[in-house]
Amino acid sequence: MSADRNIDGFVGPGYEPVGDAFAAQSCGGSALSVRRGGDLVVDLREGWTDAGRTRPWAEDTLVNVYSVGKPVIALAALLLVDRGLVALDDPIARHWPGFKAEASVRHVLTHTSGLPYFPVPREASAWGDWDQLCADLAGAGPQCRRVRWPPNMP
Repeated sequence: MSADRNIDGFVGPGYEPVGDAFAAQSCGGSALSVRRGGDLVVDLREGWTDAGRTRPWAEDTLVNVYSVGKPVIALAALLLVDRGLVALDDPIARHWPGFKAEASVRHVLTHTSGLPYFPVPREASAWGDWDQLCADLAGAGPQCRRVRWPPNMP
């Protein structure tokens, strides 16, 4: 792997095009692991964990995964809908009593709830505090950086 681009890791035989594509799309700090049949066939990382480029991206670098769980959560919610336990137009507060925003399950699943980011700025260390983050989100109203807006209504 290229030292000037700070790429580290390995690519198994037959997966060289994956390594080439990864190297061609430097993001300044990222990783990619691929398993096939339980075997690790690609394990790459590139870039830096800091703006000063003093700490290389490592195999154990922690990151926020942001949206990768959305399809799993949507599937779980739709299974609840299919079983008659939740309706898409139910207010979130019906299932989460402390939730203050007037948003439905549908709004949350379609990202139209008017809550595009966490309402209370927190240090990175707080991102592991589930109860605090849930309380912050439950107490929030619709927001935007410049204007407040309600959930989009169908």
